[in-house]
Amino acid sequence: MKFKKTICIILCVLFAFPAFCGRSAGAGSTVSFDVDSAEAADAITCDSDTVFRGDANGDGAISVKDSLILKRVIASLETSYDPDGADANGDGDITAQDCSALKKVISCFTPAVSVEIPRADVSFDAENGCAVVTAARNSPSLTFSFPSTVSASTYKYAVISYRFSSGAASADISFPNGTHSSFALDASGENAQRIVDLSNEALWTGAVPSCTLATELETGDSLYIEYVAFAKNAEGAARIIALHNGEAVEDPMAHIVFDSAEQTELIVGTKNTTVSYSSSQNAAKLTVSPEAKDPQSRISFEGSTVSADDYKYIVITYMVPSATSSSATKSEFFLCAGDVTAPTAGYSAEFEPVKDGIYHYKVISLAGADYWTGDVHLIRLDIFSQCSVGDSIYVDSICLAGTRAEATDIGLERLALRGAAGGVYSGDISLNGSSGSINYFDASSGSNGRCTFSGHMTAMISGDHDSFNRFSFEYSTNAIIRGVAYYTCGGVEYADEFFLENTSGQTAQFRSIILPYFEEEYAEELRMIDFYTINTSSASLKITSVTEEDYEQYPQTTLYLTGTNFKVGVDMLMGGGINYFEDFNDNNPAYGNLLNNHDVGRLVQQSYYGIDKAPYELGWWGGHSWQYNPVQGGDKAHNISRIVDFEFRGDSEFYVKARPMDWGQDNRITPSYMENVYTLTDTYLKIYNIFVDFSGYTHVNVRQELPAFYTISALKDFYYYAGSNPWTGGSLTKKSNLPFWGHYPEQTTFTLPNNSEFWSAWCDGNGYGIGLYVPNVFTLRAGMHVYDGSTDPGASSTNYVSPQRNMTLICGKPLTYSYLITAGNVNAIRNVFKTNHGLIGNSALASYNN
Repeated sequence: MKFKKTICIILCVLFAFPAFCGRSAGAGSTVSFDVDSAEAADAITCDSDTVFRGDANGDGAISVKDSLILKRVIASLETSYDPDGADANGDGDITAQDCSALKKVISCFTPAVSVEIPRADVSFDAENGCAVVTAARNSPSLTFSFPSTVSASTYKYAVISYRFSSGAASADISFPNGTHSSFALDASGENAQRIVDLSNEALWTGAVPSCTLATELETGDSLYIEYVAFAKNAEGAARIIALHNGEAVEDPMAHIVFDSAEQTELIVGTKNTTVSYSSSQNAAKLTVSPEAKDPQSRISFEGSTVSADDYKYIVITYMVPSATSSSATKSEFFLCAGDVTAPTAGYSAEFEPVKDGIYHYKVISLAGADYWTGDVHLIRLDIFSQCSVGDSIYVDSICLAGTRAEATDIGLERLALRGAAGGVYSGDISLNGSSGSINYFDASSGSNGRCTFSGHMTAMISGDHDSFNRFSFEYSTNAIIRGVAYYTCGGVEYADEFFLENTSGQTAQFRSIILPYFEEEYAEELRMIDFYTINTSSASLKITSVTEEDYEQYPQTTLYLTGTNFKVGVDMLMGGGINYFEDFNDNNPAYGNLLNNHDVGRLVQQSYYGIDKAPYELGWWGGHSWQYNPVQGGDKAHNISRIVDFEFRGDSEFYVKARPMDWGQDNRITPSYMENVYTLTDTYLKIYNIFVDFSGYTHVNVRQELPAFYTISALKDFYYYAGSNPWTGGSLTKKSNLPFWGHYPEQTTFTLPNNSEFWSAWCDGNGYGIGLYVPNVFTLRAGMHVYDGSTDPGASSTNYVSPQRNMTLICGKPLTYSYLITAGNVNAIRNVFKTNHGLIGNSALASYNN
C-alpha cells in the first residue's frame, strides 16, 4: 500500500496557532523530516555487528566448534550458524575451502579477519515514496540525523510514521539526551503513526540533532518509514498526521489567535512599536514607542501553505482604549502575496478602528484586489497612521476567511469566546412587503426591535429575498451612523458604504441604487449590514422594513428636464450637477447650452469647505495644500462622484443624491451626501440643496460656495444690484473685464447690503444672459478665466460666480438652501426673480451655525 503524501520536502516548517470557534487546545509549531527522496533515505544509518571470518557459530571465538559447524553446513545438515562468520575466506560462498581457511586461522597461520556487517539495509522505495528498512540481522537499530536540530524546549511531541506487516515486533525510539519510549509495531500492513509525549520527560532538554529507533525486527523483515516529525503540542502532532495522510487540513496560519506569549512572538519586524503579551487582556498589545512615527509590525507567512486565492477576507478582532489620542483614526494592512514580496504603497487596505475600550471585529475585503493572489508572504499592520506616544491596540486575532459569511462568523465567534460580544437581539420587519426578521449581533441591549450598540453592530436579514438594483429601508435612530451593506452581483461581492442621519427617533427612509447599477447589474440579496457609530460612543437603531427593488434602468449620462422655454441637463457622470441650461427663446443661433461643463469642477453644483488640519490629511491643488472640499462633480484628477439615488418626479422635477469626491485628493470619496431637487417651470429652474457631512471632523469657519456657477465665456458682463431698495427698479451694477477670481480676490469680491435683491447675472454685450438668485447670501465672488468669447460649453474659458457666506460645517447636521436660475434679457431676469423671490428665503443658512 502506498503512503499518502501531501508535502514533498525534506524540511517543512509549519507555524500553527490556537484555533478559533471554541477549540480550547492550540496547534503548535511543527517540524517534519520527510523521507521522500534517496538523499533523505541516506540520512538514516543502521547499527552493525563486528564479525570475524571463521566464527561460524557466532560465539566470538574461533575454535574447533566452528569447524564442526562448517562441516555440517557443507553437508547441508540443519544447524544454527552465522552466514557472515561461516564464510571464512570471504568469497561469498560457504564451501570446503572455508574449512581449509578455518584450519589456517585455528593453527594461527593466518589471523582472523574482522568485518562490519550492517544489521539492516536502508534504501529509498520510489514506488511508496519512503524509506524501506530490511533487516539483514536480528534487532537492527536505525538512527535518523535531522537536517536541522530540534529544540526540546519548543517541541514536546514526536511523531513517527511507518508501515510493518511481518509479525510481532516492538521498537524503542530514543534521543541523545536519554529520553526514550517503547511501543509495539502495528503489523497490519497499513500506515501507522506513533505519537510520543515528551512534555513530562525531565531529560527532554537542549538541542536534539537525531533520534534512534531500536527494533526487534527479525532477519528478512521490512519496515517502511515515511517521516519523523515534532510538534509543540498534541494538536500539532495530530495535524502532522492529518496532513501526511492527505486529509484536508486548514493551515493554522489562516487563524492566528494571540492568546499566549508564544503566539505574540509571531509579531516580528516591528518599527516604532512595542509588542507584548497582555495576560489581563489575553491578547497581543501593540504600543506606539517614543518615536511615534509610522508604527508598524509584521507577521511572516513564509513556510506556510496559505494562498491568497483561497482567502479573500481578513478579520481582525481588536480593542482600542478610549483614551487613545484623537489623531489615531486609521489603521492599515500592507499585504504581500504572489509577486508582491514586500510592503508596497498601493497594496494595502485601511480601516478605522473603534476607540471605546471594547473589543470589535473588522472584516476587510480583498475580493476585488487583483494583487491579492498566490502564496501569502507577509502581512504588515501599521497600527495608526497618525498617533501619539503610548497609543495602543490590543489584538485578539488576525484570521483569514474565504467568504464574507465565514469572516463574519469568525468575528462574532471571537467576540463570543472572549465574552466581548453583546447579545443577539431579534426584530420583525417587512421584507419586500412580506414578513421577515432581523437579528442584531454585538448589540449591548435591545427591545421591540430597537437595539443599542457601542462602536459596531451587525444586522442579519432573513426572509424571502429578491434580486434587486436598488434597496431601501425604513429606520429610526438617535445618532448619525455609518453602514456597510453587503451583496453579490455576478459572483462578485460588494461592500456598499452608506450613512444614516440622526432622525431623533422618527422614522425615515434610506434608499440607494447598487454600486454596479449603471452596468445594468442586479444583486442577489441583501442579507447583512454592518453599522458603526461615528462621533458618539453608542447609538440606538431600529429597522422596520427592507425593500429590494427592481428599479427602472437609466443610462449614466446627462438626463434632461424639458419645458416650454428651457431645457435643463443633469449630469449623472458628475454627481448629478447641472451641466446644461438652454433657453429656447434666446434668438441667437450661436447659443445652445449657456453653462460651461469643461470638467468635473465646471458645473452648477454644490461645493463646501471644511477642516484644514490634522487629523484630516490635506490634499494638494493649485500649488498649495487643500482643505477638506466635497465637490459634487468629482475631484481634481477627474474622478467622478458616485450617484446614490435618483428619480424623475413627473415631467418637471428630478431628484438626485450623490457621494461627492474630495477635490484636493485623488480618488477619495467623502463621507457625505449631496442631494438636489430640480424643479423646472416656464419661467425658472428651482434647485433645492441638502448637504450632510458624516466625517466626524471638527471643521473650520470658512467662506462657502452657495453654489458654484460657471457659464460660457461669451457672457462677458457681470450684473448685480448693489442698492438697498430691493425690487424698486434701481440701477444695476455692471462689471466688465473681470480678472480671474483665483488670483485677484479683492477685484472679484462684491459685498451686498443687508437689504438686497440677492441675484446676479452673466450677460453678453446685448444684455442677454443667465441669472442666479440665492437669497440670504451677502457676498458675490465673480470673475473670468481665459476670456475668449467662446460659446462652446466645453471650452477652457469660462465665467464664474459664487454667492458666498462664511459658515462652519457641522458633522451630522443638514445644510439646506435653495436658489433659482433663469435666462433672458437682464431686465427680464430681474423681473422673474422679483416675481418669485418669495418662493425661497434660505433662513436655514442664517441659523445653521446658531
